[in-house]
Amino acid sequence: FLDYLQRDWAAARKTLTPLALAGGEVHPRAARILLAVDRDSEDYADGLTQARAYAAADPAEPEWPAAVAEFEFRTGGEKAAEAKLEAMAAKGDLDSMLAVADVYARLKRFDAAARVARVATTKYPESSEAQFRLASSLERAGTTGEAGAAGLAEYGV
Repeated sequence: FLDYLQRDWAAARKTLTPLALAGGEVHPRAARILLAVDRDSEDYADGLTQARAYAAADPAEPEWPAAVAEFEFRTGGEKAAEAKLEAMAAKGDLDSMLAVADVYARLKRFDAAARVARVATTKYPESSEAQFRLASSLERAGTTGEAGAAGLAEYGV
């Protein structure tokens, strides 16, 4: 992790690659850091390769297919990626919806992130994670009044 913070992409990859997918099992912390390295270094092709490997190894975890769609978007497949994200969000389970909202936020598509998070907060009103994603996406989209109201809702105000 320190290599990532120091922006030493090669060292971070050398340290974490053997750990992220070991014995056919995804180790989420290492995998997330490696995907962050690929985002920050703009090595989107490697991010796509890694995300696909994580999704294949752990198909039940929505974070990985969402990451595949993110890196497909970043490598030029915007329409196909968006279709995958929308299909994931339409499943209606909270984890998939949160993963999709996170990807849209990383892509700076705050309108789409807020839309997905709004549906999630309606379907799962007790989820503070969904409420946080809604408020942060609205704030980043520039709708601070609505973001403040969404943030206060998290605290029952």
